[in-house]
Amino acid sequence: MSEPTELCVIGHVAKSVIHSLRYDETLKTILDTYTPELRTLGDMDWYPVSRIITALEKIVEVKSVYDASFDMIAIGMAVAAHIPLTNESTFEEYLHGLYANIRKVYNDLGKSYAKAEKIENQHFRIEFNLPWPDDLMYGNYYGHAKRLLPPRTRFMLSKTRSQKPSVFYVRWF
Repeated sequence: MSEPTELCVIGHVAKSVIHSLRYDETLKTILDTYTPELRTLGDMDWYPVSRIITALEKIVEVKSVYDASFDMIAIGMAVAAHIPLTNESTFEEYLHGLYANIRKVYNDLGKSYAKAEKIENQHFRIEFNLPWPDDLMYGNYYGHAKRLLPPRTRFMLSKTRSQKPSVFYVRWF
């Protein structure tokens, strides 16, 4: 397989959109129309981000913005649940390695990035400039917190900026 010439995401991440908790007939129809290759995509194959973005935009167009927001969060949580992690045993370690982790799943980030800055113990600022909707990224970071924090750990994730780069804050107790 030749190297892609546009921004692509690795197959196991691209395919996770079909594992969303809110995956219904509407999502299936849209994804089958705009991203039909996802079902047969290999875990290590590259998939154009632009095709997934087109499908996500169609979801927002077809559903109410409110309903689509929950779909985006659920898709982000599915990504967090299915993305393979290496050497991250805690949520804090995951945040410290955020940029290195995203470099593993994209072919070429260009000007895209994600970084986490520790504010104080168990309190981080996450800044990112990625092509995904903020609601999807909210679900992604929420899913990683649920996956990597000890069971029954309470946490808060908040979005503070609606323009790129996006900024979230996360704190756990």
